[in-house]
Amino acid sequence: MEFFKLSLINAETMDSQQPSPFMFIGLEPLVFEFLLNEQLMEKWKAAIAKSVPLFLHGFEEDHTSVVQIDKAGLRQNPRHILKLPNTPKNLEEIFIVRCWLEQLFNCAFIETEYQNIIFNPEMINLLFDNEDKRSLKQFHVNSFALFAPQVRNDIIEFFLTLV
Repeated sequence: MEFFKLSLINAETMDSQQPSPFMFIGLEPLVFEFLLNEQLMEKWKAAIAKSVPLFLHGFEEDHTSVVQIDKAGLRQNPRHILKLPNTPKNLEEIFIVRCWLEQLFNCAFIETEYQNIIFNPEMINLLFDNEDKRSLKQFHVNSFALFAPQVRNDIIEFFLTLV
């Protein structure tokens, strides 16, 4: 499925926009063919215990981030919001994040934009640890913009492998 734009945004910016141009995507349980083995489950439990975040922020560490998906480039069209757990607190939340990222990896986007918020490479590696490394998980995009002046170079390099 192709969409116009994928971006990660601060959830607080949504509150100031009236009338709301946003439609929220439900996190209902999804059906996936995925085998969670004991080794991966232990890694996920360790990530929960360490409070590994899904997103890294360039400036503020404590705000809530969401995934914004624009179906078309027109401003009057609603922007779809996927509010994933920012720091998964249990195995169910980690599974939900993994399933939705898998969905996003299977979509195409005309453009992506990241302003001081990116997906955490540590979390991506944990979520897809048992995957065949030849089938690298990445976003399918035509145009990519990253504005993250305070993010370490190694994190940016990893993130660039996702797009």
